[in-house]
Amino acid sequence: MDIEHWKIDPSLKQELDSHYKTKYSLSLSGHPPMDIAKALTFDGLANSVTIEELTKFLEILNLKFLHNRIKGVGLEIGSGPGTFVATLAMMPNVTRVYGVEACEAIVEELMMQVVTHITGGDTKNIVGAVADFNHLEIPDASVDFVFDFFSLHHSTTPDVTLQELFRVLKPGGVVFCIDKARSNNLSKTELEKLLDIEYSKDEKTGMGIPHDVRHTRRMNGENEYRLSDWENYFENAHFVNFEHYNVAKIGGHTPVKIIKKILSFLPMQLQSRLSGVFSKKITNNLEPTNRIFTNIFPSYPREFSLMIAWKK
Repeated sequence: MDIEHWKIDPSLKQELDSHYKTKYSLSLSGHPPMDIAKALTFDGLANSVTIEELTKFLEILNLKFLHNRIKGVGLEIGSGPGTFVATLAMMPNVTRVYGVEACEAIVEELMMQVVTHITGGDTKNIVGAVADFNHLEIPDASVDFVFDFFSLHHSTTPDVTLQELFRVLKPGGVVFCIDKARSNNLSKTELEKLLDIEYSKDEKTGMGIPHDVRHTRRMNGENEYRLSDWENYFENAHFVNFEHYNVAKIGGHTPVKIIKKILSFLPMQLQSRLSGVFSKKITNNLEPTNRIFTNIFPSYPREFSLMIAWKK
């Protein structure tokens, strides 16, 4: 695995050098690789996740949503220790994957441990890049796909970030995001309130933060964007064919669970239309339209937004 250092905003680097995540990441050096992955990629929310589950998750996304477009050269923004980078690199038609991570300690100290474990030692087609989202030192039209796992909402300038992703994507390339598209019914004031919610004790444990230390989503560098905001950002960056799905768990009381289970067997497009009739409830403050019920990622306990867009 090669490690490269690209341009990074000086204020971002200064912030990260003293950030709790940098200190926490360094404390994980030498721990079992999957423990590092669980702690940093999933913030301790997917403690039973396996390599096999991650592989199956990406295979389902590729087959059912992306029309087999995970191939060629890929890039993950906010890649952390390279959990998904390594899993993507093992897919049969992928030739190279860049893992872009702003925290130098994670790339330098931890990424090699994680990607070596997941790939079985074959890391030759993986590049770890210390960089920020808005300065990707790779040529125009050189990447076939871009992946995001709960990182894009950390960008304070998503319009600029998406323009940069558009630049590096080849024509016909795709960006697919596992992230948070908040409900269009939320006001700006309500979005601001979400940022001031303090993390729970369990969440702090997964982030390596003492329980008695106040830590909010705003303090964690998060931002809140509604689905309509994301649609505008993607459109202004010249992406086309924007798709959104609310990926929900098959749970609840028995009668409801049975309905969700039945819906889960239907084609995604039909399921998303029918779910608007059976389930309009907003959960986790995410936009509920195009809701699909599936357990494609069993170890991850929360529903999430899947956003997909293409470069014409």
